[in-house]
Amino acid sequence: MFRKNSFAILFVCFFPCSILLGAQDSKPWNVILITVDTLRADHLEPYGYTQIRTPHINRLAQQGAVFEHVIASSPLTLPSHASILTGTFPFYHGVQDNVGSILSEDQITLAEVLSESGFATGAFVGSFVLDSRFGLDQGFDTERPLQ
Repeated sequence: MFRKNSFAILFVCFFPCSILLGAQDSKPWNVILITVDTLRADHLEPYGYTQIRTPHINRLAQQGAVFEHVIASSPLTLPSHASILTGTFPFYHGVQDNVGSILSEDQITLAEVLSESGFATGAFVGSFVLDSRFGLDQGFDTERPLQ
């Protein structure tokens, strides 16, 4: 269902975090996970870069959480995204390469957990290597390629 485009925005997932996190505020939160292949964090304004303007990313950063120390489980796109969605390492989830690897249906993804808990989930993907044929669509109510 996903098709090749120039970059990847992995998924947008909306759910009431206050219930999940046990917060006192009952107002629902939006959780957005954006992954962009081959974009250096130090070339975005929220990380101090001033040569380009990224107003929408800036607004998300100001109103949400910005991670400053992150380590990828793999230097490859598909295994890294499988790790992001399962919370496990490539040797466990079995996706160790961009070619010939498929995330097994017995692996539980964040989208599956949220969907099974009644939350709406959606994936908007623009990278061939993240196409649904590789198993990353598990648990998403909506999957669409970016045009």
